[in-house]
Amino acid sequence: MWHDLKQIIVDSTGIEGSGLHVLIAVAVFFAVYLATRRGGIAFAVAVAVQVLNEALDVAGDLLVRRDFRALEAIEDTAITALTAAILWGLVALMRRLSR
Repeated sequence: MWHDLKQIIVDSTGIEGSGLHVLIAVAVFFAVYLATRRGGIAFAVAVAVQVLNEALDVAGDLLVRRDFRALEAIEDTAITALTAAILWGLVALMRRLSR
């Protein structure tokens, strides 16, 4: 079911792989940031969502193929965390410049 939902997102956006991780990181970061006005919390939630995504991927992979792609999981998590960290830095910079 999780993989089906992700496939729907890929099919509707035309974005897949690393691009999808960047898109989701941006969406989650800004949704949480707008709700809390806290860059650190937005960063943590974006990374937590990615970790949950990878946990669901691992569970699905182990059920279907009895293996999982550890390097792909690490790369996806790094891309997500880096995207959220850059956004956090930009938000902090914008707040400082506006003072």
